[in-house]
Amino acid sequence: MDVIPPAYLDELSLLQDRIAPFSTEVAFNIIETELGLTLDMIFSEISPEPVAAASLGQVYQARLRSNRKVVAVKVQRPGVQAAISLDIYILRFLAGVARKAGKLNTDLQAVIDEWASSLFREMDYRAEARNGLKFRELYGKFRDVLVPEMYLEQTRRRVLIMEWVEGEKLSEVRDQYLVEVGVYCSLSQLLEYGFYHADPHPGNLLRTVDGKLAYLDFGMMGEFRQELRDGFIEACLHLVNRDFDGLAKDFVTLGLLPPTAQKDEVTNALTGVFQNAVDRGVQNISFGDLSGNLGINSSSRYLPTSLL
Repeated sequence: MDVIPPAYLDELSLLQDRIAPFSTEVAFNIIETELGLTLDMIFSEISPEPVAAASLGQVYQARLRSNRKVVAVKVQRPGVQAAISLDIYILRFLAGVARKAGKLNTDLQAVIDEWASSLFREMDYRAEARNGLKFRELYGKFRDVLVPEMYLEQTRRRVLIMEWVEGEKLSEVRDQYLVEVGVYCSLSQLLEYGFYHADPHPGNLLRTVDGKLAYLDFGMMGEFRQELRDGFIEACLHLVNRDFDGLAKDFVTLGLLPPTAQKDEVTNALTGVFQNAVDRGVQNISFGDLSGNLGINSSSRYLPTSLL
């Protein structure tokens, strides 16, 4: 149910792995500055080059001197906050121009603002470590789900230390069972506990050597309030039972449509999009058709933008 065409997704997926790393000397200086200790005092060994690099930071493999455990050390890219602030300013400006020109029927600036707020929270690795700890407490007990241990005492704003996880990216393996594990875990996040991973792309998921599904990155998380969880469950039941009149009401309750929406038109649009797709499978549901037919507002009053 992707919104972006596969050809664009393939190119964008390269951003998960092919970001040029920054200087290791700079990274090591950041670690020592943030922790107030020399590398030799923290680690008995550390990889001389990053094992992975992304837009916000890069990762080294190391072994803690205190307990001999192998860990991942994520170091934030220098100057990233200033660069992202400029990008957000430009995006807000362009969104405002497009809105004034009548090219948008949604408040894209509000979406950008909430996304930016989440992104700046993600740049504080202490918050990410706390997210990871909570995620581990809630879902680490699930069968065949692995959530790495967080080392809160050694984590700082620009340096995150967590358990090292060995495995293959889901984009490189085909494992239907792990798909089922992921679906079950995701439904539990959304419908049972309300604390969900908002960025579960293949770069953040691994198949471990013993066949478990591992979650890696906890910078972008979301909260799903109880009333929204109840509404989501009702919407799923109405969809399965092909009660499109009830589903139309759910869309209003969830804030995807305004209360002034024409009920008959919404029901007809939902029927047209979902009737046959339910039989053929969710992969045949076009979110583009749905949002186009219904005029769904991407700046919903109730749903977190990380779900939209």
